[in-house]
Amino acid sequence: MKKLSKEQVSAVTATIESCSEIQQKIERLIEGYNQRVEEFNDALQPVLDEYNEKVAAIREIYQEAANDAQSYFDERSDTWQEGEKGEVYAEWINQLENVDLEDLEVEVPDRLDEPMYHDWENPESWLPPNSPGE
Repeated sequence: MKKLSKEQVSAVTATIESCSEIQQKIERLIEGYNQRVEEFNDALQPVLDEYNEKVAAIREIYQEAANDAQSYFDERSDTWQEGEKGEVYAEWINQLENVDLEDLEVEVPDRLDEPMYHDWENPESWLPPNSPGE
């Protein structure tokens, strides 16, 4: 074989055109995905903020209760504080102070970057020549 046949050149040309068309589809899909990710983030953030405000309110209620309980504990005698009831009560204060409620976080995937496409408009810049020495 001295060079690519007309059929081979024609097949490469047709496939390059198809790749260019498919690239455009990919670009539209990526653009649509990125738009939906942004819309999702815009809708999600206020709901997350509202949820986390409610969680913070619960933590605040328990912290106030812990403060009140600590005042009650401090008003009791040393004998009561060091006794069984005092120890149980101190543990309860600790549980009130350390309620296990974390803010909710949702990790949303990042926007997609466009991949590096071949230069379908100038395939001669990256395709091998059709014949030796060309």
